[in-house]
Amino acid sequence: MKQLHKYRTRTLLLIILVVVITGCYDRERINPFDPNSDTQAEPFNLRVESSGNRVTLAWSPVDSPDLTGYNIYRALQGNTLSKFASVADSVSRFTDTDVTNLTPYVYSVSANGNEDETFLATPDTIIPGPTRYWALSDGAQSMLHLSHDGFHLNESISIFIAPELIIAPGFRNLVLIYDRYEGALYWYQPGSEPSLIVSELDQVLDIFKTAGSSKIFMLRQDSTVVAVDIESQTTQTVRFSGKLTAGAVGSNGGLWIAEDNSLLWMSSGNYQKVRFYEVPEESEITSIADAGDDLMFLALREAGKVVILQNGNKEGEITEVDNPVQIEYSDLDNSLWIRSYNSSLGIYRIYRYQGEESTRMFTGAGSLYDIAVNPVDGTCLTADYDNERFYRIQPDGAVQSHGSFGGKVHELVVQRLPSD
Repeated sequence: MKQLHKYRTRTLLLIILVVVITGCYDRERINPFDPNSDTQAEPFNLRVESSGNRVTLAWSPVDSPDLTGYNIYRALQGNTLSKFASVADSVSRFTDTDVTNLTPYVYSVSANGNEDETFLATPDTIIPGPTRYWALSDGAQSMLHLSHDGFHLNESISIFIAPELIIAPGFRNLVLIYDRYEGALYWYQPGSEPSLIVSELDQVLDIFKTAGSSKIFMLRQDSTVVAVDIESQTTQTVRFSGKLTAGAVGSNGGLWIAEDNSLLWMSSGNYQKVRFYEVPEESEITSIADAGDDLMFLALREAGKVVILQNGNKEGEITEVDNPVQIEYSDLDNSLWIRSYNSSLGIYRIYRYQGEESTRMFTGAGSLYDIAVNPVDGTCLTADYDNERFYRIQPDGAVQSHGSFGGKVHELVVQRLPSD
């Protein structure tokens, strides 16, 4: 009899347990005002972006009859979040104009009910500033518009077939995109549709802008340079006799061209070519940086060094930087950033040269195909193509990382925002 009683008791307890568990799983997990923390959801999907000295928050609306509005929380990085503003229940977007450029801010949002407030959304830190980045992504075939810190997505444009190259010419707030599949050059301005400039231009290696002009130059594999006027949408082709390996815009408006083992100067007006400097025959110029005041840097990949030129004469060398493939000069602090490839180890590294010393700043876990040096804060942004991550490298060596928004980035450019 005792055994039967125990059996009935266990059966009853089991039934009660099943009912309780079923009841818990049947409860709505999307109710943000549920006092049960196990079933209370975070419905916000908070997104943060910036443009100049404005930070914009957007979130998914809360679907609840108890909703009365939203609270915006803000803090300087390192401080405690506090309520900064409130908006109505019909609003799911907020722009903060009371920010200081180059200052890290932390944001979050909560929802208000009749008597309750939800948990805060996962906080996000952003650094507003007067620049923005553009990135080209494989896989998604998209162009990414990023905020000043490079870690926040403002918009993604996915209308190109094979976007290969991008530049920000500093002209009419435009960016220019070269589509390899179409052999076409487009211009794009935020808030508008991309527009075709020229087509039937295949085998383009690189694009270079000219300061204060509507003219750009396209370096091609067939030993030609095509000059394109953005305003008139006209082109002019300049032919060379040797292999073209690199180019750069000169500080006085002309163009530097690396042909075979020679550095040539080409005026932007009559396209006259002048031989300026020669490197050893076994070397190849892979990148050129014009620092102004007759100071130049040449990256020599096979030689494993960067040559420093002053007034056309060799002034010195930067060695122990593996095989340099890209150099970018920052006139903010007179430094040179160097992207290099160590072929024996199969890794990419980034160095920074300043004051006659070079420092290894970062070693990539995967392929680093481009760098962009910010002209305002001196940071260097790069993207790991294989692992789909962005890295922001500070001049003091500090490194932060962020996911690359679902694509493999191979091209980066930074652009100053137009003045208000």
